[in-house]
Amino acid sequence: MALPSSGNLLIGLSTHLPLRTSDLRRSIPDITERMLIRHLHDLVRDGILIRHQENTLPPCVRYSISKYGWTLVPVLETICAWGRVHLQRPNRALAEYQA
Repeated sequence: MALPSSGNLLIGLSTHLPLRTSDLRRSIPDITERMLIRHLHDLVRDGILIRHQENTLPPCVRYSISKYGWTLVPVLETICAWGRVHLQRPNRALAEYQA
């Protein structure tokens, strides 16, 4: 399962449904196109995301969270909140360790 590395995708999708690949890429600036597509593919495979493809030229693909995927959103939001509270802790611990 691709959950730890794809948490940002689910959080992004939880506020704006459905989203195009380009919208997701803009919301996660440090991800490469290849990694984004790989994580999206994994999340669709695992039943967490739903892929919607429109038969237009050029093709338009959008992603939304499945019913199963929505069960993960509260967990990821809690983890993100914990991370914001403890953001500086690893830096302080590393500085103390190196001292």
